[in-house]
Amino acid sequence: MQSLVADLDHALRADDTEQVYAATGAYYRGALDAPLDRRELLLSALESVLRGHPPERLGPIAILAGALVESGASPAAFPPAVFDHLLALLGTVPDGDDEFELPEGYYDLERGAMACLSRSVELRRTLPQKGAILGAIRRYGERYGFLGKMLSVLDDEPLV
Repeated sequence: MQSLVADLDHALRADDTEQVYAATGAYYRGALDAPLDRRELLLSALESVLRGHPPERLGPIAILAGALVESGASPAAFPPAVFDHLLALLGTVPDGDDEFELPEGYYDLERGAMACLSRSVELRRTLPQKGAILGAIRRYGERYGFLGKMLSVLDDEPLV
């Protein structure tokens, strides 16, 4: 496990896209070959990788985390850093700038988060960053609203 984490970290530090994708693929294959409890450890180990690099470069790691949840790992093991990075990137949008485009990494972070949130009613309810993310998304209208829609799902709410 430590070598998989180290390989991801090294690839990100090298800022080599091909190396990042190769390390991400190896990590995913290693996780799929592991028993579920180890897969969840591998998922939670991504937290340290995500905390150690700028969010603009972490899209492949967030997608990896989402894929591990989709392959059976518990959403509870999903790295909270993904949500922190989404919030930080939303904070870079200038007020009143309709033409501002978030870095591509934002959308990959969002895809990883969506994979996790779509599998956990509990996480959608209790996500610590939920209020701040929803507030930031509302500030910018619908431009960055897909994540907001997922966080606003009416789980177990009476509709009539």
